[in-house]
Amino acid sequence: MSLLWTSAPALSLTAIYYQIESFYLILAFVYYIDNFAKLKQVVIWMVGIYVLTIFIGLGESFTGHHLKYSAGNILSYGDTRPTGLLVNTNDYSSYLAFYVPFLMLCLFQKRSGLKTCIGIGALMALTFLILQTESRSGLVAFAVVVVLTLYKLFAHKVLFFFGVFMTAFASLTLFLVKNSAQVNEYFHGKVNSTNQRIFIYETIWRLCQEHHYLGVGIGVTPKFVFTALYGTANIPLGMQQTMSAHNLWLSNLSDVGLLGIFPFILCFLWFLIHAMKVYVANQGLLSATPLCILIAFMAISVGSSSIFEMRVVWLGMGLALTIIHLLTKEREKKYEQAT
Repeated sequence: MSLLWTSAPALSLTAIYYQIESFYLILAFVYYIDNFAKLKQVVIWMVGIYVLTIFIGLGESFTGHHLKYSAGNILSYGDTRPTGLLVNTNDYSSYLAFYVPFLMLCLFQKRSGLKTCIGIGALMALTFLILQTESRSGLVAFAVVVVLTLYKLFAHKVLFFFGVFMTAFASLTLFLVKNSAQVNEYFHGKVNSTNQRIFIYETIWRLCQEHHYLGVGIGVTPKFVFTALYGTANIPLGMQQTMSAHNLWLSNLSDVGLLGIFPFILCFLWFLIHAMKVYVANQGLLSATPLCILIAFMAISVGSSSIFEMRVVWLGMGLALTIIHLLTKEREKKYEQAT
């Protein structure tokens, strides 16, 4: 519908394509992965790629060398922050938080001494990488996802919370004593980035008001954000004249208005409620995965520049919906057999 009043049909058609593709990826997972055996095969492949990206990120952190399409290589600046197989650091940290439940599922579903040691080492490596990216949203998402996942592993919940609290308190105290300057830089050294985000959000909110919350056309908001930041004069012809809103929710509101964002929010709430039901009603790490993915999705929706083009996000959402579907179907089957 927003094609009727969009000011940039090319941007709108591109955005529509990405939305069709994202829905296809989500629904294809639910349609084709109709049993736990197929789910296991897909998870193993995705975890293999995930482990590869961890080693690539560690290599970037220690050597300063990046892959071809990493921002550190494209922009030719001396930055050792890792990006893995993705372009920028925020996307990489969000990706690490997004798929860590699947790694923990493979390592801790059937525990052994060797797997436990590997799992502890992997969590330490992931914590190091996310701190290296300096992504605050990625760090928060990673911490919440790890706690929710580990909660399923412990039979004694009181001891679990006590252990998490004491470990976090002791680790944070020790880290602050030895690295107080680094922590201050991590949270307060990105003033320019934070101020830019605030300016972008204020610009988009005014844009929504000026268009009476009907939207400027799907995919067109980045054009207005770029103009607000850089103007229209002395812009190189080869420069991509769009700038992401860094906020999926606000960008959607600006793109398609209240009429368009309402079904999106409704769908997300439905997804979230079912993920919480699965988390509470089922035992095992698998039941924690959908909720963890949605939490990571909320972080990535305000941390990454644009998630429409990030197929790894929609693949993860498809896996989450598939797990909800399979666990719900299994629970209903057991209920029918019992009655």
